[in-house]
Parts: sequence; structure tokens; C-alpha cells
Amino acid sequence: MNIDGIYNESDFKKGDIAVIRSEYDFPSEIGIHTVEGETVCRYWGRKGNLILLLDTDSGEKLKFCFWHNTNYCCEPIPKRLIDVNKESVRYLADGSRIRLTYQKSENSSITRVRDIVLI
Repeated sequence: MNIDGIYNESDFKKGDIAVIRSEYDFPSEIGIHTVEGETVCRYWGRKGNLILLLDTDSGEKLKFCFWHNTNYCCEPIPKRLIDVNKESVRYLADGSRIRLTYQKSENSSITRVRDIVLI
């Protein structure tokens, strides 16, 4: 785990965290959706992306991807100025209660996180 509390692949291999990543899926629903739940952990993906695991209040186990070109922040619509120090998932503590809005278009395999609010 690094200084920001983000896990690495080696942390899972060593058993430092008791999370089964295969239980988590990217959302499959097309359109804009909002979920509430508790953050489980964040870990570095293979391509320098940051993966957030979320246990939703409805019982789903979802994962969301954030990229370095957005400073690991959401991509709001309409566009607005982002405060990276307050809104980057890189600094979101595990165990946080959040409301997350995401969008998946019909012609894309990418799910974009549009907003995250601490609740």
C-alpha cells in the first residue's frame, strides 16, 4: 500500500487485503445511474489507472476506473472546475459513504464517473 492508502497488485498477492476483486464488476447498465454505498478499497490497475471498489446499498459490488489524465477525478457534466485535492479518488478514504453517478453509452465499453459526493 502506498502513502495515499492505495493498494498494489503485490498487496493482493501477499494477502495484505481480504478483498476478492473478482466479485466486483464494472456496471453494465446503459444510461446515467446513481448508486450509494461504501468504498471498499482503491488499487492501481495495470495501465496506471486507479480502480475503486464499491459495495452499494442495493447489494451490488461495483468497480469504477479513474485515469491519470483526469487526475483520478470524476468527469462532470456539465463541465465544472475540479478541486483535485478534494475530489480526486486518490485521496478518498476506504470506508467512505458516497453517492456516485456514472454514465455508460450504448456504443462504448467505457463507464464514466460523472459525480461523487460524500454522504
